Amino acid sequence: FIGLSYMNGDGVVKDSIEGLNWIKKAAEKSYIPAFAQLGSLYIYGRGVKKDYNEAIKWLRKGADAGDGHAYLSLGIMYNQGYGFKQNYEEANKYYKLAADKGIAMGYNNLAYNYACGYGGKVDLKEGLKLVNKALEIEKFPEALDTKGEIYYLLGDIENARECYKEILSDFPDYYENHKK
Repeated sequence: FIGLSYMNGDGVVKDSIEGLNWIKKAAEKSYIPAFAQLGSLYIYGRGVKKDYNEAIKWLRKGADAGDGHAYLSLGIMYNQGYGFKQNYEEANKYYKLAADKGIAMGYNNLAYNYACGYGGKVDLKEGLKLVNKALEIEKFPEALDTKGEIYYLLGDIENARECYKEILSDFPDYYENHKK
């Protein structure tokens, strides 16, 4: 929507303030996707001062409306301890809700937590199944990286290496940008 266009400079001159104003207007008019977008801006301080309480307020509105992106962002907040006490069980609950809405990153983040045992026992096979679902929805470097880590933990170095080669081939700047 127009707010994101201004935030990213897509088809217009990049203007974070104008983008934020449009996103706020959309959220105040109860445009459901704007709830998660506005909440995410407050989580990371993009165009606004970081404010986890504001993030939670908007993300809960999105979650109450059944928005998968709001579920994902709430999962990230619980996973990282942003505005909440870190709680992997809650994070996984929200990641599952996001995945159930078809959000690829929900599957990926849940897969990673299963692989690491965050919120329960380590379950590499379930993690691999989940990350493969993420990749069926969308091919993105975070999921390929998660898949590579799971293969590595399974002792399947060849498949892990293939995942990392695919990242370097299809997303050559991923690891450089990831450090930032």
